[in-house]
Amino acid sequence: MDLNDRSILDIAVVAIIVIAAFAAVMMGDGGEDKEVLSMSGSTTVFPIADACAAEYMDQNDSVAIIISGGGSGTGVNEVGQGITDIGMASRDIKSSEQAQYPGLVVHAIAKDGVAIITHDDVDVTVLTMVQIEGIYNGTYANWAQLGGADLEIVPFAREDGSGTRDTFDDAAMGDSEYSDDVRLDNSNGGIKTSVVNTAGAIGYLGLGYVDDSVDAMSIDIDGSIVAPSVDNVVSGAYPIARTLYMITDGPASGATLAFIDFILSPVGQSIVQNEGFIPVSLG
Repeated sequence: MDLNDRSILDIAVVAIIVIAAFAAVMMGDGGEDKEVLSMSGSTTVFPIADACAAEYMDQNDSVAIIISGGGSGTGVNEVGQGITDIGMASRDIKSSEQAQYPGLVVHAIAKDGVAIITHDDVDVTVLTMVQIEGIYNGTYANWAQLGGADLEIVPFAREDGSGTRDTFDDAAMGDSEYSDDVRLDNSNGGIKTSVVNTAGAIGYLGLGYVDDSVDAMSIDIDGSIVAPSVDNVVSGAYPIARTLYMITDGPASGATLAFIDFILSPVGQSIVQNEGFIPVSLG
């Protein structure tokens, strides 16, 4: 899937990937019932799951894969409660989640960075981590305070339960809280759309969602200017990075194991790379 063609519909709260018309009972070419594999969670992991599922179902017409979003917290909770077969998460499992669902098993499938993006009218291209924190805690309200034009800063952030937000907050926010001026969105695609359409906007999203419609901010780390790139995430130079996971309740088996193995295969990891993310072997 071309990143430039991605729209917010690609990461909608419920997106169904099927070959036949019905998800509940699907029939293979020979008339047999299809085995249904369900997934939910992170909108960052969604495009990887989407593209891998399409390829996997092309190769395995006895399996139908249904995918929904909702954020990493949703993925963890729904797989822990047995609602879905696989939870998708763009952050580590929290200790409280592991205590609540002690059977959870994580399967690392990719690496990713969280990029800071701005509307194309913002002429500031480099920020320090302290300045990024200041934008989100309300210290800075105008780009002129950061060496830019006289333009109101409009910050966008992810909602509670988002793995992208947890990764950003852990790296950038310290003990700070978001100011009341921060506007929340429930997906990476939503953040990108909001930033593209709002003068003075700044937001953050998974590296795989960055395209020519937004400007990606570099970070000044003790005088070194570090861009949000695959190479800098792999080397550890870029400070806002994370691992992407598929999560199962207990060891993966059957169709669940087969699909996770496919994602980790050379074909699956090539899809990961084509979607703008980083193969787990490189991280």
